[in-house]
Amino acid sequence: MLKGRFRQRLSAAGLGFAGLVSALVTSTASAQGGGSLPLNTVARVPLSGPSVRFDYTSFDPSTSRLWISHMDANQLLAFDVVRRRIVRTVSAPGVHGVIAVPQLSRVYASATNAKEALTIDGHTGKILARAPAGQYPDGLAYDPVERHVFVSDETGGLETILTTAGRRIATISLGGEAGNVQYDARSRQILVDVQTRNDIAFIDPRTNRIIRRLPVPHCVNDHSLYVDSRHRLAFVVCDGNATLLTLDLRTMKFTGTFAVGDSPSSPRPHTARDASVSPSWPTTRTPSPSTRARTSSTSRFKAARPGVRSS
Repeated sequence: MLKGRFRQRLSAAGLGFAGLVSALVTSTASAQGGGSLPLNTVARVPLSGPSVRFDYTSFDPSTSRLWISHMDANQLLAFDVVRRRIVRTVSAPGVHGVIAVPQLSRVYASATNAKEALTIDGHTGKILARAPAGQYPDGLAYDPVERHVFVSDETGGLETILTTAGRRIATISLGGEAGNVQYDARSRQILVDVQTRNDIAFIDPRTNRIIRRLPVPHCVNDHSLYVDSRHRLAFVVCDGNATLLTLDLRTMKFTGTFAVGDSPSSPRPHTARDASVSPSWPTTRTPSPSTRARTSSTSRFKAARPGVRSS
């Protein structure tokens, strides 16, 4: 099932919006008492801006807003999934990563072209703070215990650490290019893909030090990462050889390897109850600066609901 789901190709219209699909599907599935894929269409919602690349998404259930990085339009969009329309547009040059933190009413985003991390009011969309975030700020993670935000500087090979107010307080050298970053709620550690080393760095956020490195076998460029703390699993996507690996976080052993198509992206679970994964945007991730290729997408979102099997 993993292999089939990853190999399913979606249209370019979906680039960047599988997170929005997940948000709407989760709401629909909860009401129906179900929640398994496959899906079928329930709505198509036009979005603002030109038909250029999107990147990360992050859903805030407290406001029913999906924050969408419209990367090549230099815009961060707040999309209301109930009213199905954009309610805020924030200027963010080359925005890549975004993470909503509902308990703080804050949104954090990486304005990559400005080499900054932005702290944003989750209700008003006002930019509250800007902090230097290295050469190529990308993905973000939030540690709710230490109350720090971690920002991956891809080409700089660093993790930049911010306070909840958006002030930079530290950096951690990773010894290679930084991929995705995730927080593991069980171990209370930060996990970072170090893609030019093909390993995962484990960081103790109390000391901001790397305490372990785990090589990723059969992997070329481990850029994408998802941690399922509840089930003690991690999913690592290697875009250099289109491979997904599953990691048992209890034993620190890799338990599965799957071919996932030509250019896989970040994995996400289908629902909170489902430990299987699907791309958070289909087939093409944001390329690293050394491998960037232009890929366009249309500013339309295709919502979906369960019920129809795709080929």
